[in-house]
Amino acid sequence: MKKQYFNHISNYIQIYKYVNKLIVFAALLTLLNHCFTSKIFAAEQSLQISPIISEIQLTPGQKTNINLSVENLSNAPLGIHAEISGLDETSQNIFTDQRPSILTKWTSIAASDIILDPLSQKDISVTIDTPKDAKQGGYYETVFLSPIVNSQKQPTSPIVITRIGAIVLATIGKLNYSDLAKKVNIQDFKPSSYVLEKSPANLSFSVENKYFTHFTAKPFITIKPLFGQEQTTLLEEKHILPGTNKGWTFQTPLGKNIFYQAKLAVSVGNGNQVLADTWFIVLPYRSILALIIILGIFYLVIFKRNRIKKAVEILLGKD
Repeated sequence: MKKQYFNHISNYIQIYKYVNKLIVFAALLTLLNHCFTSKIFAAEQSLQISPIISEIQLTPGQKTNINLSVENLSNAPLGIHAEISGLDETSQNIFTDQRPSILTKWTSIAASDIILDPLSQKDISVTIDTPKDAKQGGYYETVFLSPIVNSQKQPTSPIVITRIGAIVLATIGKLNYSDLAKKVNIQDFKPSSYVLEKSPANLSFSVENKYFTHFTAKPFITIKPLFGQEQTTLLEEKHILPGTNKGWTFQTPLGKNIFYQAKLAVSVGNGNQVLADTWFIVLPYRSILALIIILGIFYLVIFKRNRIKKAVEILLGKD
């Protein structure tokens, strides 16, 4: 008995030590996560730029100026470095994926390095000098702002540098919205399934731009039941660069109808729209099938009992 008692005590002590180690390890992880998260959060919240997107019309042989407002949200002076970078027209994340752009060669910044006082604001002047022989088309770039950090003050501390960007969407050439609408295609506008068992319905689609420059797509989806009132929803606006496409997914609750029509209208500007439509059915077919089977079995048992009994007797050779 004493031996078993001491064995139990020893096991409890080992479990206690193991639990203590886990608690200390979890506390260290939480502390490290808090330290790094705090630094990242502070870096992200210390700087603000507007506008985030500048849509401009360029004229060959002329200069175009853009003023970007930069604000220091912190209580300490902040050094800022500005630089011009290309913009990947084919990427879904245009802030992180960059590639060379000819527009960067035409662009200059009046002051690439500035100091902002605490809780102050300054304008950064960006000038685009468009060549006389510039061709019609869309031109894109990103203006990045990065805090200037002095690593000598705290050489052992982790340094997190977060940059923010402003996108420049430029066009050379007159935008004809009627021609634009002919170069915009709606692709794969359909529900997740044409026969749904229950609400809601998930609709997805993408919009492709084959025009020479970018445009802003504004999609409207109208759900029209066979009986009842239709409902229209405005989806998120997205900029679509030439030769690229953007996708949407929409979830809509439904009523008690069975047949529905979904109509999509993508506004490209100046009253021009690109249209598409699809349909779907909301029918709990599995439940209905199970009910039919149950009713069929019930019918056979109640009303065809004698015939079934006689057929079984014939099969068994009792008749």
